[in-house]
Amino acid sequence: MKKIILLSSLIGLFFLSCKKKNPEKLTTQDLINQGKNIIDLLELRPADSLIGKDYKGGILFYVDTTSKSGLVVSKEDISENAWWGCNGQYISGVQSAEFGVGDSNTYKISTQCTDATSAAALCYYSNLENYQDWYLPSEDEMTMVYSVLKPKNVGSFADTYYWTSTQENEHYARYLLFLDGSTGFATKSDPFRVRAIRNVE
Repeated sequence: MKKIILLSSLIGLFFLSCKKKNPEKLTTQDLINQGKNIIDLLELRPADSLIGKDYKGGILFYVDTTSKSGLVVSKEDISENAWWGCNGQYISGVQSAEFGVGDSNTYKISTQCTDATSAAALCYYSNLENYQDWYLPSEDEMTMVYSVLKPKNVGSFADTYYWTSTQENEHYARYLLFLDGSTGFATKSDPFRVRAIRNVE
């Protein structure tokens, strides 16, 4: 009788072990929680299934299938009422709204504007989730965050204004309204919300 019970237990453990090792039985988030990186994940899942998942300190909102890399946005606002900073000062080299320039914009703002409470500085000096490479998204990057995460209702975004790292001129900077995805510009001293993004692999 003891041998039968022992054999049954061993068979049960064998099938349980097989189930755990079979990626088909795991969700995408399960695979991420096991430590799979984007290269591994793209071999097992389509790219769009990664969007909205918790990954390396943030929420995945963009995956590049060519470079096998992506972008995450912070899980919460860094600030609910930060100003863009240095109203009246023209920050050189941060006019671009293009996708991929947020990192460069943030560095230039943080080095040319000495205000440590500016939206860019709050991202640049952040240590969210023990990562130190966060930055303020450009207008196009923030638009991407809105367009892919808003329909999924992921990220607990407020239906209000969020700063981008794109400057309009010495007095104005670009924002995105998370209520409807519209963009525009406002005075750099206006108190808007801030979310940070970072590059991941």
